[in-house]
Amino acid sequence: MTHSRLDAIEDLELSAWPGLASAHSRGWLIRLSRGFTRRANSAMALRHGADLGPAELADVEALYARHGRPAIVRVTHKAAGGLDDRLAARGYTLLTPSEVRIAPIGDLRPDAAPNAAPDAAPDAAIVVSATLPDTWVADFGAANGRPDFDAAAMAGIIANIVAPAGFARLAEAGETIAVGMAVVLDGLVELQSIAVRPHRRGRGLGRRILAALMAWGADNGAREAVLSVEAANAPAIRLYNSLGFKLAGRYHYRLQPTSI
Repeated sequence: MTHSRLDAIEDLELSAWPGLASAHSRGWLIRLSRGFTRRANSAMALRHGADLGPAELADVEALYARHGRPAIVRVTHKAAGGLDDRLAARGYTLLTPSEVRIAPIGDLRPDAAPNAAPDAAPDAAIVVSATLPDTWVADFGAANGRPDFDAAAMAGIIANIVAPAGFARLAEAGETIAVGMAVVLDGLVELQSIAVRPHRRGRGLGRRILAALMAWGADNGAREAVLSVEAANAPAIRLYNSLGFKLAGRYHYRLQPTSI
């Protein structure tokens, strides 16, 4: 995939998860969001070849230290060559090697194969709202189950989204059992925050949420869907492969050691 195409995907990623606070420095975007998610709490290159020399990196570390956080650098295709090796030599820990994946929405065909993606037609049981429902963030936290979940930070991040966003919810017997959200920009829709209640996993609910959000994206002008997934998450990658998502790019994070 060309750099310009990856740039468009990164523009969407930044717009879809904007963080609570940010600063710009020497071609880098430095974001802080109370530690909730790495994407919203890391430094990311905004231009190709952006580097962090010793002085620049020290400034980034000082900024994060001022807010009581270790520096996290998101290493993408825009970062200068050699930066990752220099971060590693400084003791920065490698975190979550991840993949960016993309799929044309038009490829969702109900008759493609027994295990193919569901139709992109609306799922009558799934409600996709253009505004954030009152209980959606709490429903996500309950389904996600992470001990570091910060409802206030997530609500604040979502409040900062300017592009069109859709919030999917699937309920049975009055209980929300699966949620997800999507953001549309420049013909792309990013799918994120997909979560299924633990006692309802393994029943295809995540697939249904994804398909509903892709259909919503198509209704709002998107021609392709993108998402990010940790490279070690084999079950999720199998699901995304079955939905037609192909590898578009890779990135990872580097975490400042506590000794610095």
